[in-house]
Amino acid sequence: MSVSFLKKILIILVTAVLAVCVLYYFVYSFLQGKDTNISERKSELLIQTKNKEYMSSIKSIIADNGNDIDRVKQSVLPTDQDAVFIESIENLGRDNNLSIGIDSLIFEDDPVLLEKGLHILKVRIRTKGTWVRSYRFIAQLQGMQYAIKIDRIALSRAMDEGDSKKISASNNLWQSMIDIQVLKYK
Repeated sequence: MSVSFLKKILIILVTAVLAVCVLYYFVYSFLQGKDTNISERKSELLIQTKNKEYMSSIKSIIADNGNDIDRVKQSVLPTDQDAVFIESIENLGRDNNLSIGIDSLIFEDDPVLLEKGLHILKVRIRTKGTWVRSYRFIAQLQGMQYAIKIDRIALSRAMDEGDSKKISASNNLWQSMIDIQVLKYK
């Protein structure tokens, strides 16, 4: 074997090794680009999945809040229902065997509520009856369909009919003065 033949084989081997390295570099670069594309696509898919989950949760919240909004709307006294509301309070008192009277009705305007088309109806209720029936009336008043705020409750033993300063032991009656507020559509 001659030296020139060995040089040729060495050159061929070096060239083959260089060709394999260049081929390896191109394959690596190609796969690197594909891997980057796959990572970007995976990130985009993950973002889209999170967006869909977020939108689904928002739709669920809106649906739940829609029910709450309906309940709030139903808790406000409609425009033309003043008399019906007062009659329902009076009927509630009579159902509890109380003597009942409405002492005052006042419409109060609040600037914040006016912007929303609402105002406040203030009602002063006077009742007379037993403690249990008075207590039950107040509890049922709070449980009405409309959102009622009780401002003040004054309960006292009812005075004897003959002497306004005397409370008899046999008298089991209580009188109450109840001030309430309810939101009303204008």
